Amino acid sequence: MPDKEAHLKKAKHNERFYASLDTKGTPYKDWVVTGVFYTALHLIDAYLATQNIHPFSHGMRDDWVKKNRELDKVWLDYRDLKEFRMKASYKLYEFSFEEIKQDVLPLLDSIKNNLRGLKPAVFNLSG
Repeated sequence: MPDKEAHLKKAKHNERFYASLDTKGTPYKDWVVTGVFYTALHLIDAYLATQNIHPFSHGMRDDWVKKNRELDKVWLDYRDLKEFRMKASYKLYEFSFEEIKQDVLPLLDSIKNNLRGLKPAVFNLSG
């Protein structure tokens, strides 16, 4: 099972990917949204790994996040970010730059801020 550090490394990798795209001009805004979602997913998995929890499906992760009291503040933002990723990937929704800036990225920022306050203090996150 990947440990906390492996998940943090993957989160940073995903963050660098979506940040490398010109969010305003890229025709691949769906991949920006997807990259943001998977950044959040691996940050959450890093925290869960500190609890020796290693979800291997989205449904399993959803269940763990919903019932973990420390992740209460993360759940709604994660759920909304997951829905944006589903819209981008499966519903073929075309996000605008403004939607990404105003709706998608703030969810990741909120998740990061909430994870920073958890114990064990394992997150040293940018942004």
